[in-house]
Amino acid sequence: MAALESAKVQNRIKISTIALAIVIYLVLIGLTAGLILPILLVTGLITHFVIKKEISMINTPEVSFRKRFPFSRYGAAHGSSFQHLFYHEQNILAELSRRVTHAMSDRLHGTQLVPVVVTDEDKDLSAKDPRHFQVAHVVTTDRGTAINLIVQVGMTGKTQSLRWWILLGGFIDRDKRLRVVLASPLTFWFWIIPYLKRDYPMLDKVRTVYKSTYNDFDITTQTRAVNEIVFQVLVDVLEENDIDTSDLKAQRLQAMNINISGGKVEMGNVVQGGMNTIMNKMGGGQK
Repeated sequence: MAALESAKVQNRIKISTIALAIVIYLVLIGLTAGLILPILLVTGLITHFVIKKEISMINTPEVSFRKRFPFSRYGAAHGSSFQHLFYHEQNILAELSRRVTHAMSDRLHGTQLVPVVVTDEDKDLSAKDPRHFQVAHVVTTDRGTAINLIVQVGMTGKTQSLRWWILLGGFIDRDKRLRVVLASPLTFWFWIIPYLKRDYPMLDKVRTVYKSTYNDFDITTQTRAVNEIVFQVLVDVLEENDIDTSDLKAQRLQAMNINISGGKVEMGNVVQGGMNTIMNKMGGGQK
């Protein structure tokens, strides 16, 4: 299970955490003449089993959510998602998906994109809303950060799109997990209702993306490699089908430059450029 792999990081419970917990718990028990003990036990046990359940669901084939956090099991988004829209008379999404899958496998550690259905089970909807994605675990860094890729293709009329996200899944931190359980007598009352509504990302509370300059180097290198592969395949497929890629190349350049500087990418201008290209083609014919 990738989420449990801390690789070269010593994933251990700190003595200071245990010592501080013992002192605080003894003080609380003493001040309340032991009356607080049942609360400590009940909230701690419930929190422990909630965390255990969330971890066990990481590798289950069913992926569902309510309203928010559809990809929480795969980690937190690294930067912005990328989306490119294009207009074409023929549906070329199947070929595009096949080429992205082949390129990822060929150039990055044999990475395999697998189809996944992610379902929004929002109770305010008249019916569940399943949507199709492709997901790949690209690599786990030497410091236990799983780098995952999610790809989605879509079509509205003759406007087609490819969208992808890169997510960083930290390893399950034993010390952080213990601290969440130990703090449960205070925090339980604030998160239990949102959790039951499936609006609380418990996994994020016990995961750690290791803070290290070298881990940052590894993450930057791998994410740039993934983005470069997807952008290149997208450019190749569009040009083979005589689709203008000038706005895509601008988006690609901006994305690569932002990755180098470590800034936050704002895709408004290039997305607007893509929409302008689509509108021009629909009005004036395909280039």
